[in-house]
Amino acid sequence: MQKAVLIGRGYWGKILHSYIQKHYEICGIFGSDTKKQILKQALDNAESAFIATPLASHFALAKLALEHHCNVFVEKPSCATQDEFNTLQSLSQAHNKIFFTDYIYTFSQSILYALQILQDSKANIQSIEATITQYGNFYENESVLEVIGVHYLSVFAFMQELGLLENICVKECKFLDSKKQSALLKLHALQENKQIPLNLYCSLLSNEKKRILSIQTQDFTLHIDMLSHNPLQIHSTKQTPLQDTILPIFDEGNNLNFALKNFKDICEKRHDYIKHLNFSQTTLNLLTQAHNKTT
Repeated sequence: MQKAVLIGRGYWGKILHSYIQKHYEICGIFGSDTKKQILKQALDNAESAFIATPLASHFALAKLALEHHCNVFVEKPSCATQDEFNTLQSLSQAHNKIFFTDYIYTFSQSILYALQILQDSKANIQSIEATITQYGNFYENESVLEVIGVHYLSVFAFMQELGLLENICVKECKFLDSKKQSALLKLHALQENKQIPLNLYCSLLSNEKKRILSIQTQDFTLHIDMLSHNPLQIHSTKQTPLQDTILPIFDEGNNLNFALKNFKDICEKRHDYIKHLNFSQTTLNLLTQAHNKTT
C-alpha cells in the first residue's frame, strides 16, 4: 500500500480519514499546530498528501506537498485565486505529480448518468436550475459559494469540459445577506450558438437541506435529487424513446470513495488528468467571476 499523509483534523478531515485508509497506508495526520519541519519529514516519506483544511491554507500546503514530491488531493475549492492555481499546476507538472481537487459532485453516479443521457441523445438543453441549501457550516472568510455553491459550479464546468456547454460565464451574483451565506447566481452558456440560462441558488441559512439539479431539454427534463432514495428521474415532455427507460438507482453516499479511486487511478495511469485540470480551472474561474459580478 502506498503511504499518504492527511493534513486536517477537522470535520472533513475526519470523514476523509476513513476513506483514505481503504486505499493508502496513513503515515501521519497533522493539524494547524504541527511544526513545519515535522510535516516536511512526513511528506518526504509519503507518495500522496490529502489536504482537508480551510481554503486560505490550501495554496501553501499544496505547494509544500508538491515541492516534496507528493501527489496532492485537496478539498474543494482548489485554492483562492487563478494565480495560485496556475502556480500549483506548473509545480505539479515540473515534479511530474498530480494536483487533484475533490469536486465530489462530478463523481455522482446519478449526475454522470444524466450527462451521458444528454450526450447520447444529443439533447437540446433549454435551461439548468440548481439548488443547494442547508444550515451551516460556516467558515471564516468563506462565502456560501466556496462552502457549497461550488459543488454545482463544478458540475457546470464539467459539462463544458464534456462539450455539452460552451463559453459558460457568470452574469450576476446576488448575495442575499450581509455575511454572504446565501446567494443567487445567474449564468449563461452556449450550446451550438444558442444561449442557455443557468440559475444557482445556494444557502447556508436554510432549515431545509436540498441538493437538486434540473436540466430541461427540448424533449425531456432530467431531475437529480441527491438526497432522494431514487435520485435520478426523467420527465418526458413529448414522446421519446427515453420515456420508457428504466433508470438505475445509485447510492449517492459513496461519491467520496469514487473520488479517491479516481485520484489513485490518475496518479497511476494519468488518464483524464488534463480534463480534470481544465474543469477545475473553469470552476475556480466561475467563482472569481461570481465575486466580481456581485450586485
